[in-house]
Formats: sequence, C-alpha cells, structure tokens
Amino acid sequence: MSVTQKTIKSSIVIMCSRLVQRSIGIVSLLILSRLLTPTDFGVVALATMLVFLCDSLSESGAQQYIIQKKQLDDVDLNTAWSLNILLKSLLAMILMGFSSLLADFFEEPTLQYPLLAIALILPLSALANPGVILLRREFKYGPIFKLDTIEKLTGTATTITLAFIWQSYWAMICGVIVSYLVKCVGSYWIHAFRPSFTLCKLKEQWTFSQWLLLKSLVGYMKSELDTVIITKYFGLSALGGYNLMKNISSIPGRELIRPMTEPLLAAFSNINHDKENFKEQILNSLTVLLVLTASISVYLIKFDVVIVQVLFNEQWYEYAPLLGYLSVFIINYTLIAVLQEALTSVGKVKFQFYFDLVVFVLTVSILLSLFTESLMVFTMARVSLAVISVIILCSFLTYILGISMTALVIRMIPIGIALLVAVYVSSYVTIASAFGQFLVGSAVYFIVYLITLPFMFRIFQVFYDVAKFNLWATEIIRTQYQKLRPMI
Repeated sequence: MSVTQKTIKSSIVIMCSRLVQRSIGIVSLLILSRLLTPTDFGVVALATMLVFLCDSLSESGAQQYIIQKKQLDDVDLNTAWSLNILLKSLLAMILMGFSSLLADFFEEPTLQYPLLAIALILPLSALANPGVILLRREFKYGPIFKLDTIEKLTGTATTITLAFIWQSYWAMICGVIVSYLVKCVGSYWIHAFRPSFTLCKLKEQWTFSQWLLLKSLVGYMKSELDTVIITKYFGLSALGGYNLMKNISSIPGRELIRPMTEPLLAAFSNINHDKENFKEQILNSLTVLLVLTASISVYLIKFDVVIVQVLFNEQWYEYAPLLGYLSVFIINYTLIAVLQEALTSVGKVKFQFYFDLVVFVLTVSILLSLFTESLMVFTMARVSLAVISVIILCSFLTYILGISMTALVIRMIPIGIALLVAVYVSSYVTIASAFGQFLVGSAVYFIVYLITLPFMFRIFQVFYDVAKFNLWATEIIRTQYQKLRPMI
C-alpha cells in the first residue's frame, strides 16, 4: 500500500472516530448548557486553559520525535515516556502550589479548588503507554479509535450524571479527570509495549524537542490569550459565553482538520526528498481540507443566530454573533495545520517558533492597547489579526517550501464561487420558526454547494490546463528561439 493510500485510509479511520466522539460531545454540550450557567462554563474554561498551558510547558515532542525518526528502538520510547513523566509531574506540582495565587490574580476565589483537581490530568497523560505512538507511526488507527470512543463515552456519562445531581462546574471537572484516567489505563490494553524508566537518549531527543516545546508553548498561549484577556476585562460569564461559541466553531478544527492532518507528518517525512511530489501533496491536502472546512466556516457565519436559537436556551442568545466571527478560525486552522506539518517534516521547527512568538507578542500588544472596550469589538479584532498572520505565513512559505501560491489560489477560486452561490440561494429561504429556518436553510445551502462545486472545479480545471499548456508552449518557443538566435 502506498504512502498516499495509507494516509487516506488513516485519515478516514480518524475522521470516523472523531465523528463518533463529537456526536457524543455535542449531545453532552447541549444537555450541559441547559443544566449549567455561563459562569460555570467560564470557571471550567479558565481552569482547563491554565492546566493545558502547563501541558504545553511540559510538551517534550515525543510523538513527533518518534514518528519522524528513521531508526527507532525501545530506548527511544522509554526515554520519551520518562521525560514526559518528569516534566508533567513537575508542572502539576507547580500548578497546585500556585493555585491560590492564580485565583487571586484573576479575582476568582472559586478557581483554586478546580485547579487543584484538574492538575491531576498532567501525570495521568504522561503515564499513558508510548506504544500508542507506534500505532500512529505505522498508520494503525483502529485500536486508537476504539479507545478514544470508550474514553469519550465514559467521560461524557460521568459529566452528565454528575451535572444532573450537582448542577455545578464540578461535574465537568470530574468528567475530564475520568476521561484521562480511562485513556491512560486503556493505552496498555491496545498495545503490548511496556515502558520502563530511562533517560539514556535524553540529549538526542531534547535536541529535536526543544524547539517543538517552545513552539507548542507559544502556539498555545497565542490560541488561549483571549481567555486571559476576557476574564480580566469582561468576567467569567462573558468568558463562558465566548468559550461556548468558540467551542462550537472549533469543532471542525478538532474533529475534521486535526484527524485528517495527523497522518501528514509521517506522509510528508516519507516524500520530502521528492520536491515536486512533496509540493503536490501539500496542495492536494490543502484543497481537500478547504472543500470541507470553508463550507462549514461560511455556513456558521450565515446561520450563527439561528443555530444558537435552535441549540441553546435564552441565556446564550446574546453571544450568538460571536459564533460567526469565530468560525473564520476554521479556515485559518486548516492552512496552519497542513503547512506546519510540512515545515516540521523538513526540520523547520525553529522558524515556526520564531514566527509564532512574533505573532503572539504583536497580537497581545494590539489587543490590549486598542480593543478591550467590548467583547464584540475584541472578537472582531482577534479574528482579523489571526487572518493577517496566516496571510503573512503563507507568503513566507512560498519561498521556504517552494509552493506556488498561484496554484493554491486557482484551486481556492472554485470553492469560493460555489460558496457564494450557496449563500445567495439559501438567503431566499425565509421561514418563521427558527427550527424550520435552520433545517431548510441548512439543507438548501449544502445541497447547492455540493452541486455547484464539481462544475466550478471542472471549469477551472480547463483554465488550469490551458495555463499549463501556455507555459509549456512558451517554454518551447523560448528554447527554440535560443537555438536559432546565433543563426540570426
């Protein structure tokens, strides 16, 4: 089986896994939004942001290191596992020790005890069997699919049951801890590898991982800086509303883009010696992902208010416009996910770190100095700055990876036209009830998009073929002219 076939097969398995998990997650979210308040969601959002910040600080890059390594042995796996345990356990203790100070900093006394509890997920995640990474390296995603589904079902059942009993944010905290516990225990069930503590290859792995750690830290801080700013300037209730809309808008990123790009590092690493094939694989990956994610992003922009009215109760209605703005991140995430995997496969991790660091510093500076008067203005500015940073990144990559941006734009134009047609036609759907508007409008939008898209691709393929023919013909004429020039 070829690398491309393995990549596609793995992506399908992961996407099915994510679809099952997300279906469970959406049902859970709809139930919890009626049992808990925006403030409850805000407490959990802030606590998880802080614990995953510590997770980023302790990110050793074990998965990327093992997947991209040509020659691998048990000592590599054991070193990666041991380093993870040391880093994550240390950060968990630090987080617990500073929980009271963090609660004072955010002026939220209720934050301390949730932080003490949720910090447990750091050592739990570190103790998981590194043999799972071998399954990813070998494109064997079936067992991972089973474990992820069991973990999601167990965590969701725990959260919903406790939410009915307690009607408190503690239900969500306990659900997260149970999920990580199940994943840790289950990892030893799906793979026979049994790790042992050693740091024999620490230097070798750290040489690779240090830039991944820094990049991961800056990337996470960049993605979560809005959590800190919103908490400080607008309060936990606003954070809860914003985070719920962000959670909905990020579903395509977590459940479509991430699983589809997960096998790309292994695939890109196998073909990066063949430059033309490498560039073509990047363009094909971007095109396939944008066909899916651009349609979802535009859909959320058009139907944001109706979606919130149908899915949630009145306490969430004021945050509905945020959903449309935040959905732009879906397209951003698509471009970044593919391009970063491509850069990692050719060893350009250091560049990614410096780029993310500059973007993070500029974004924080601009947001804090100009856009803290209202949550809506802040959200619009946050999205605009993210779009600008991705455009700049794409410009850099034209040079670094040698990707033709003209070729990418030509592939994106038919998607854009199909989306415009879908939006235009669906705008004529006017039904009094929110549910009817949601049901019929959504159906019309996606049906029109799916019908229009193949025609647009076919039309632009003709232009693309003509353009390639013109380039070929021009090259022939130029070559012949150079041959004849000495004779003239």
